[in-house]
Amino acid sequence: MKKLIRALSIALIFAFFLSGCSNSSTKKNSTSKNDSGIVGKAYKASTQVENASHGSITIYFAKDNKALLIESGKFEVGHQWGQLFFNAKYKLLENNKVKIKTFKEATTETYKNKVEMKDGSTPIFIDPTKLDKDRQNHMELTISDNSMYVGHGKNKVKFILTDNKNLSDYDSYMKSKKEKYFGKDTKLSDRGFMSPATEMLSNEIAFKGSRFIWKFGGPDNEFSSDNEQGARLAIFMGKYKLSKDRLTLYIQYHSSIFQGTISQLSSNQYQDKLTDSDVPKKLVFKFTKNNRLHLMINSNDFESDDMLDYGTVDGTPNYNKLVKNNQPDVYTVAMEKASNSGSSFEENNNANTNNSTKSVTDIFPTKEDFVQWLTNFYAENDSLATEENSGFWVTGSSQGGTAMTREGADDEQIDTPIVYSVSYAYTVLNDDSDISRTIYITPDGKLYSGHFNVYDEDLTSAYAEYAANK
Repeated sequence: MKKLIRALSIALIFAFFLSGCSNSSTKKNSTSKNDSGIVGKAYKASTQVENASHGSITIYFAKDNKALLIESGKFEVGHQWGQLFFNAKYKLLENNKVKIKTFKEATTETYKNKVEMKDGSTPIFIDPTKLDKDRQNHMELTISDNSMYVGHGKNKVKFILTDNKNLSDYDSYMKSKKEKYFGKDTKLSDRGFMSPATEMLSNEIAFKGSRFIWKFGGPDNEFSSDNEQGARLAIFMGKYKLSKDRLTLYIQYHSSIFQGTISQLSSNQYQDKLTDSDVPKKLVFKFTKNNRLHLMINSNDFESDDMLDYGTVDGTPNYNKLVKNNQPDVYTVAMEKASNSGSSFEENNNANTNNSTKSVTDIFPTKEDFVQWLTNFYAENDSLATEENSGFWVTGSSQGGTAMTREGADDEQIDTPIVYSVSYAYTVLNDDSDISRTIYITPDGKLYSGHFNVYDEDLTSAYAEYAANK
């Protein structure tokens, strides 16, 4: 699992991938005595970032040659909106140039949606990390009036003066953001609860400030076999509220609820899974007289054994340790469908998100119909390109053929039959400098997108709803 976690950490960190960036040494130039008017200002460019779509980069210049570099976009793993914050420094050079270098400190922020990310709302997850040496980069930009640019010709990327609201140097920004994220300590802060050791999966919860992480392991009799107990496995994160003997969990960030036998789930395999609509948004526990956490509503759909208060002693659930090894997207990448689950046909049959009498071509008779639906989808999500703002716009479409797709970012590519494919960019309208991206829809109603043609759960779910009402 540690290798998987390390691989995921690398996958979730957007690669700093601009033409003009280099790890090679730069000849020394004398530094200008003034700050060229950039201190306290932020510059933003819409440009591609790896492992994410809808990419942009913002650079904020603080005092004392400190800088904050922010990469934003929608993660291809997990399909969450997020930002990666780099600690950086800058140096003014001759000829209106500035050199920026990033350090090993970085922090990923994950948001509920694009709107909350743009509004500067509190993220649903903050993940500090240390970058490997080969991920520390530098680039050299040219200052020009109220803009900057890097690269040349078609590879030229322009940074435009933008809002610097709430930005500061890395250390100050992260201190303020973490204080807001974790909130005030409570009597549960830095404490942990877990179910007594049994033959079931680990079931443990830990708290820090106003935040919790729950590694849920519970029974599921539907997946029991003759000689083994069925179970469920999931990771839940979010905020909580205490009121007398009641504890309410508000789940903001979670994995799927994976179902299978105990041995399957312990080996990162599952037979079936429950996704967003099946995950509870709120759960209420009661503290019993012996200080156990008791889930007040147990049902056949969701059950949890009581968890005992193990306080702060070594070896008990700890928030920082649980977060490090059990982020929701770790399980998104690590868990695989069990080959002997016996439900492959059912899953594939249900993947056509509409009923069996309607095919994709019944829903979209032509590729133009599919293009129009995609355009409407991105319009509803306020993501269409304009001449001023970057966004989704179609560059081409085709029908039939096959394409190499992946179920997950780290999965093998599979040659897959395609009904329609749509090429698109995520830049300002009619800017053809973006690298190629494609959306595919398959005969079973699944959609794949991005640079690596990864299964897109958001688009597939949207198609499901549209087809069901067609």
